[in-house]
Amino acid sequence: MAESAAALDIQTGGGEVLAQIPHPPPVLVATESWPPNVVLARGNMRLLGATVVEVHDAADLPFPVNSFDLIVSRHPTVTRWDEIGRVLRPGGTYLSQQIGAGSVRELTDFMMGPQPVNQSRSL
Repeated sequence: MAESAAALDIQTGGGEVLAQIPHPPPVLVATESWPPNVVLARGNMRLLGATVVEVHDAADLPFPVNSFDLIVSRHPTVTRWDEIGRVLRPGGTYLSQQIGAGSVRELTDFMMGPQPVNQSRSL
């Protein structure tokens, strides 16, 4: 994050994780769709000089083409690959922890016993 010129955190939640970065880039923007989290994120990231934009998870991102050299999304509920590709600068980086029905399968099976596998939803 410190080496980035312009970074975007998609679906930041309350901004608690992003607020912990020690060296924010010159341009730091986050999106969030849930109004109570927008308020929290703005408060949490105020000291970083970050801008928090309220954007529905499935909506187009309200940024120009090639706006960011780093895009992160810790636990996206919706991933708009077309929009990420549009606002990410050529040679930029997208980091995400994609989760879904098959995430931590071994832990779920251990805690709850073997679960049926749905191939179309399993990761």
